[in-house]
Amino acid sequence: MSYLKYVLNKPSVAPCSSLKGIIQTLDKAQYKTFAQKNPLGVPVQGVKFTDPLKLIYMDKGNVSTECNIFRFMLPEINKPLGLRPGEYVTLKLSDLEDFRSYRPVSSIHDNGFLDLLVKVFSTDYSQRSIGEFTQRLDALKEGDPVYLTEVAGSMCYEGRGKFSICTEDEGMKEKIAKKVGLISEGTSITAMFQFLQAVEEDPVDLTAFSLVSLYGNPSDALLEDDLLRMQESGKISYFPVVESPDEMWTHGEGKISEALIESFMPEPDDPEGLILLSGSNQMTDDCIDILEKLGYNKDQYQIL
Repeated sequence: MSYLKYVLNKPSVAPCSSLKGIIQTLDKAQYKTFAQKNPLGVPVQGVKFTDPLKLIYMDKGNVSTECNIFRFMLPEINKPLGLRPGEYVTLKLSDLEDFRSYRPVSSIHDNGFLDLLVKVFSTDYSQRSIGEFTQRLDALKEGDPVYLTEVAGSMCYEGRGKFSICTEDEGMKEKIAKKVGLISEGTSITAMFQFLQAVEEDPVDLTAFSLVSLYGNPSDALLEDDLLRMQESGKISYFPVVESPDEMWTHGEGKISEALIESFMPEPDDPEGLILLSGSNQMTDDCIDILEKLGYNKDQYQIL
């Protein structure tokens, strides 16, 4: 199921009868304080809540064999959370000590709810804590609470080509880009989806985005229908690549390569180009090796 179809299958974000009592317990005062301190366009590098912000689990929808989109109700159904593209939220479940961070796939303008795309790992996954957390998330029942403990991100997109980036060496800096290349791996597509939503929703934003997304198999490809639909607008180009294609696959094959970067990313001598990377350490290391070989400097790419 595409994300658009998932949203269309949810006729309303208003609380159903079983949630009407629960919503009254949400910490609206704390939520209002957060929203007031985070007007759209002001980058946040790490807002931690003194008391975790309570969200309420509403529903989920399957988007691949291993991934679900989970919907959570915000404290006020007529207001958005107040994130910017590029920022993530950190969640805690009531009976687990572990925390996990995710980038939403819902729009920053969506009122009353937060959608997260999460890969559900088995309990025998090599990183047991991740497997246990996602299994417990997948087992939530309507009305169960989850707790938002932090909003953070090393960069955010403020729209119309303007990025705010926080670096260890230079602190906060601004980058204006007319061409933005995106390279993602697996569920890291969620970080890129935020940027593409933002440019699609703003008719005045003429920034050109180009996305290369890497997967193991065709069945692993996420949000593909949505990305193909976005591509029709002419604002973005989208090229998925899989390592193990089947006979029906018509897109890219293999791993990240010089040819892919030369074909889809801004050129190294473009002063208004920017490349964003999101994926495993191995994937981002491979990308950086290729970028440096092709003549890109460190100011031209950023790991999310």
